[in-house]
Amino acid sequence: MSVEDKHYRWFGILIVFILVCGIIVSITFFGISRAVDTEFDTEFVEVQNHVQDNEITDSFSNEIFGSSGSSVTFLVSDRLNFSDIFYYCSDPSTEPTDTCWQYLDRHFSVTRTGRKFWHWIEHHDHITFQSVFSDPLGDRRKVLDVLDNTECMVTDATNMRWNMSDNCNTAALLNFRQIRLWCTDTWDYSNRIDDWFKTEMIERLNLRLPSKFDSRHKAIEHMYPKGSYRRIQGLYDLWADALEARWIVKQCENFEVQKTIQEFEHDSYYVKRFQKIGLSLGLEPDFFSGEISLDDVLTELSMYLGNISAIINYGGSPEWLAYRDEQHPWIISNLELFETSNTRMEKMSKGIQTVMELEDTGIDYNLNLLVHHICTDQTVPDPDSCQTTIEALRTSLKPSEWRQQQLIDRIERIALDIGVYYDPDVDIPISRE
Repeated sequence: MSVEDKHYRWFGILIVFILVCGIIVSITFFGISRAVDTEFDTEFVEVQNHVQDNEITDSFSNEIFGSSGSSVTFLVSDRLNFSDIFYYCSDPSTEPTDTCWQYLDRHFSVTRTGRKFWHWIEHHDHITFQSVFSDPLGDRRKVLDVLDNTECMVTDATNMRWNMSDNCNTAALLNFRQIRLWCTDTWDYSNRIDDWFKTEMIERLNLRLPSKFDSRHKAIEHMYPKGSYRRIQGLYDLWADALEARWIVKQCENFEVQKTIQEFEHDSYYVKRFQKIGLSLGLEPDFFSGEISLDDVLTELSMYLGNISAIINYGGSPEWLAYRDEQHPWIISNLELFETSNTRMEKMSKGIQTVMELEDTGIDYNLNLLVHHICTDQTVPDPDSCQTTIEALRTSLKPSEWRQQQLIDRIERIALDIGVYYDPDVDIPISRE
């Protein structure tokens, strides 16, 4: 065999070797991708079935805002499981599809703003994303109407008028405050989305830091086993939080921010009126601008006029807080209920106390959400499960404490129904923000 023939032979062997390696790599990559996709899909299918079995569902109204721009064909069903967010919006890092926008419109039409640990209490002043964006110009007109209504003018910081919430359109005051916070700075819209998905490079270490979204994603996968309800709940919260930023920006872009908000801020007549109200309520001007924040005035006025959402989500003077706790003792009880240092027994006892105070005040509540918090949102080591906590508390009750006994029976039935009765594991708490 000539030298030239040997070269051709080795060249042919090399080509075959490269082709074989390429085939192996392709098969391996395809197999891994399929395995990952299958694992991902199986996980969500398992939990979706678990969710359906336990009837943890949300009902959505037919009215949507139309973020997708298609107002005729609805691609999303009227009744959705919370795990459907992964199906309709599979990748929060990319621009949502029309179907994803429709899902988000339905989801946020019933989603409440404010701190999550109040959401289980069904008071009539909850502010929803839908209410904030339904009619910004109309809310602005109602805010101006309040200024012209002498019944709505609080004279000083001791003038608590908690019977005037409806007459003075306090919901409009809070809607307008919220839309100002979300939509005033138009230049910041893209930054809110980038904040979730951008990565940062540390050149001197040749290290790229993961995005906020990826960091939370990896933490959830590390903490909870595949297919568990808690893992899917954590992933759902992550998806919803990231997509909320996209949805809010989209809504802000759908109305005239200049006409609704920015012109209002430069109207000296109304600015002076609000400054006067702020001073009468004892608010302090900003050190640099010398003016009282309009958002603080809107919040404080809503509180003094009796809007429950404002009262529970914002603080006040010591005198005001004392009046609040006297009128609504369930507020301080609920704050203590969601302290992250609580044992299950402390949460169970405080939860029962809060429910009884709500019933005495005539305010409804969602006991399922409360039971979920008591039995799963445990952040300190506690050997007791909901089962052992319920059994211990039941034996400690006196015969005269029949209301507590009835509540324990209801809590036990719900804990069994949703599958959290026996599990003592430590879990992620409901966010206090």
